[in-house]
Amino acid sequence: MTVSKLERGKMQLTLEWAERIAAALGCAANDLVDWEPAKRDLLISGTIEDGHVIVRAEEAEHHVFEDDETFHAATQWFYCHGDELRPFFFDGDALGFRNVFEEDFQHLIGRLAVVTFFLDKESHSDVLVVLAKFLGGKRFNLRTLQGLNINDVEVYDMAIFRGALVRTPEEGEGDAKALKTGLLPKLA
Repeated sequence: MTVSKLERGKMQLTLEWAERIAAALGCAANDLVDWEPAKRDLLISGTIEDGHVIVRAEEAEHHVFEDDETFHAATQWFYCHGDELRPFFFDGDALGFRNVFEEDFQHLIGRLAVVTFFLDKESHSDVLVVLAKFLGGKRFNLRTLQGLNINDVEVYDMAIFRGALVRTPEEGEGDAKALKTGLLPKLA
């Protein structure tokens, strides 16, 4: 009688009932349902050059990937260009960063971040760094992953590393796969 109610939409399939039906059929509960993963439009904001320089694209590139809700829609994504971030990230990996509020800056020491700071009154720089030391206000000592120290700079904007979509280790061939998050399309 319960199977009939499920078929007619009079009853929802619960985990308990799925497990009971699966046991009777000799299969796993997951095999009873054809799961279609959600898709998300990934916006690539630019690239990471020379292992630390952020080059923002004039227009974001769109890529669709399977979504398991790991990353928030406001995450900024940057492709790694080159292998200067080895052994952590490789050419074609996408790194995601989420903006943080100024009041949280002091609690983020040791974190990987994309920061924007002014070089002079008219030009600024976006760089991938580790936040080495909080100096107060919006001032930091920064360190690139290659060991370059950038001391006593005032940070205008900051986004903290949230996760990566990494390519399969097949010499850059084939589709890229994301850890836990689905597929990242092959790069041109």
